[in-house]
Amino acid sequence: MTVVIIGAGIIGLALARELARKGEAVWLVDPRQPASEASWAAAGRLSVSAEAEGPGGLFELCRRAAAIYPDFVRELEEESGLAAAYRTEGALFLYHSDAERAALEERFGWQRELGVPAVHLDAREVRILEPQVGAAGGFLLPGDCQVDNRLLCAALVESCRKAGVTFLQTSVSEVTWQGGRVTGAGLIDGSRLWADAVVNAAGAWASRIAAPGPPIMVQPIKGHMLAVATEGWTLTHVAQDDQVYLVPRAGGRVLIGSTMENAGYDKAIDPATISNLRTAAHRLVGRLAEATMVDAWTGLRPMVVRGGPRIGPGSLPGYFLAVGHYRKGILLAPLTAQLLAAVIGGAEPDPLLTPFLP
Repeated sequence: MTVVIIGAGIIGLALARELARKGEAVWLVDPRQPASEASWAAAGRLSVSAEAEGPGGLFELCRRAAAIYPDFVRELEEESGLAAAYRTEGALFLYHSDAERAALEERFGWQRELGVPAVHLDAREVRILEPQVGAAGGFLLPGDCQVDNRLLCAALVESCRKAGVTFLQTSVSEVTWQGGRVTGAGLIDGSRLWADAVVNAAGAWASRIAAPGPPIMVQPIKGHMLAVATEGWTLTHVAQDDQVYLVPRAGGRVLIGSTMENAGYDKAIDPATISNLRTAAHRLVGRLAEATMVDAWTGLRPMVVRGGPRIGPGSLPGYFLAVGHYRKGILLAPLTAQLLAAVIGGAEPDPLLTPFLP
């Protein structure tokens, strides 16, 4: 089988790897360098608990994804020879008032009932874990891990190359079909790639691909982030409150994020927004006021206008979707690849996909 995947972000890369390992011929098509958009701009948080909005299909999908991540990273590092910097210290969700604590008790209460741990810590216990953090207390979330998304994507690219995936740096203008089934993809220069299956994994640009069936309502949500360098100290855990999150990286770097802005495809950096993020970070960790900013950037997260991601078969045989992962793309990539590759191969969709079928 020949498969064209539109979009070489982490979703497209993970799916290409999965299909190539099954012996399929895979074209991975993107006008940009692989993993140079949302996958590059992300913080690499593998957050099941801290970002959960409530029980349901997305929460269960994230739980399964987190469970398979250690094996995914181990296999990927063995295949590529590159490290992904997967870390399992957990995350701290902190509060500064009784009202904030009550809101977090509610947020994590239903998760505890489902067997997801969230350990309350008072201010002294927080300082034992993270001496630089200033907060009235918090919750330790041992199941929330992190990975260096840029290193992970570099390993995915190398694994795909070794598995025989063909990378093509150009734009797909349309998905082509004839006789009630998909035949391939039309490229911007007028040429075509003939294929048995086509997957739209174009991230924030998914709606721009002409394809059979109703339009996919995916919009870009802009996020600002920055990185600072600390000297002589660092954080161990991901730390956040209701204003900001801090993600420690090797070498004393700390990522500070992130905003959510409905700004279309504008990726310009706003100095005032960066300043606001730094102020929120200083409130949580006072010593960050001394840290040197080393980088700032924006990214465009792909959000489905109504509902969660869309993963599964499209409106015609041979057409598939893997779009709208929003803030969960890094976490959900390996599971999306695993479940969708099975569907492309002819299996019935896993029940976990039921809420997300296109």
